[in-house]
Amino acid sequence: MNSPREFPREHAQRLLRFLSLPENPDGTMTYPELAGFLFAVCCAPELVMPSEWLPLVFNDGEPEYATESEANAIVESMMALYSHINDGVVAGTPDLPTGCEPCAEAVANLEEAAPLRQWASGFAEGYHYLLELWDPFVKEGSELDKELGALTMMLMFFSSREFAEALVKESVRPDSSIESFAGSILLALPEAMRAYARVGRALQGAQAEGEMFTDADPQAIRVGRDAPCPCGSGRKFKHCCGGPATLH
Repeated sequence: MNSPREFPREHAQRLLRFLSLPENPDGTMTYPELAGFLFAVCCAPELVMPSEWLPLVFNDGEPEYATESEANAIVESMMALYSHINDGVVAGTPDLPTGCEPCAEAVANLEEAAPLRQWASGFAEGYHYLLELWDPFVKEGSELDKELGALTMMLMFFSSREFAEALVKESVRPDSSIESFAGSILLALPEAMRAYARVGRALQGAQAEGEMFTDADPQAIRVGRDAPCPCGSGRKFKHCCGGPATLH
């Protein structure tokens, strides 16, 4: 399948501006947080309708639109972002949308204002919000549970410096610097996004066709089994810092 078209910059700028307004309800997502949240939504094993996730953008509050035209424009831009992300997930080529690009220096992505940090924070929020949709398919301690745990830790790594430092400290090489660890995670992030999307789409497809899925099926899902651990141990991530999973 072809890669999705680039998300128009005018939509990104519109959302970046409006979602950062101080008069929005407390807890309103930033634009990068919304992009990360929607990535989690689009990868879920079940379809999540816009009517379910749209209120969460403003933390179940009511945004103050200047005009009806502005309200329509903001919703249009949010739906365009959702469509772009969903198209990428379906095509197997998810990306970080315009305005969510990482900083060149990997560790700088842990700073509060960094777009990637906000994207990862939004993904974490979406992941936990949708966790009950994953639970029926993932048996605790199973191979899929371990691999999904590894993927989600990589996708959430930049969500906060405290979380990143904890992962480094709990790794098999606690003497690793957070700078080198962040650099390796940043390089692995595109494949982690693709792998996570493949899992969710495979589960959603099986449900749509009325098939039974068990995570014991070794051919059902493949999530990058040979990815090296970013700690530099030389071992596979699922058998190193990524396992056993603690996020499910």
